[in-house]
Amino acid sequence: MQHFAPDVAQKVDWGIEGFFFVRCDLFKQLNGFDSRFKRFHEGPDLFLQLRKLGYEAWYTPSITAVDTNQATGTSWHRRYHWFRSLVIYFYKHPSRLFLYKYPRP
Repeated sequence: MQHFAPDVAQKVDWGIEGFFFVRCDLFKQLNGFDSRFKRFHEGPDLFLQLRKLGYEAWYTPSITAVDTNQATGTSWHRRYHWFRSLVIYFYKHPSRLFLYKYPRP
């Protein structure tokens, strides 16, 4: 079985919720996670805000995080909140392509 995790620390663009550490002062400065999201896309949103402030994110292979509680509801419930959070994320951080197809109301 092939293992895709690199063996060296490296800069990354974002992390998945629950699998990263953020300094408390930065988390408070950004007012924590956006409450409109429900379990999905909070991490990429937070990382994008931190990058806009000039901070970097790093993958450190010596630290391992394991999420043992992934109970977010039924399959339909998960899909609904994933898609809802995705729409919120793209309206909050629009790309030119997204705005071309779906202009802001």
